[in-house]
Amino acid sequence: MSNLGLIGSADAASILQCSRREVTRLVERGVLTPAMKLPGTRGAYLFDPVEVERVAAERTPQEVTR
Repeated sequence: MSNLGLIGSADAASILQCSRREVTRLVERGVLTPAMKLPGTRGAYLFDPVEVERVAAERTPQEVTR
């Protein structure tokens, strides 16, 4: 975890029980909102853990097993 209290995609994926690619898909679909994106074309997303937990609580069992 960073000093800002934000987490990266790997930690978000662990909380959401999905792959890091699925985390990116959730961002692209507007389901998960990143707190910030690091610079560059391949800059990493950083997430507020509260936002990730919110999305995790809303996911159905079918969505988790995909």
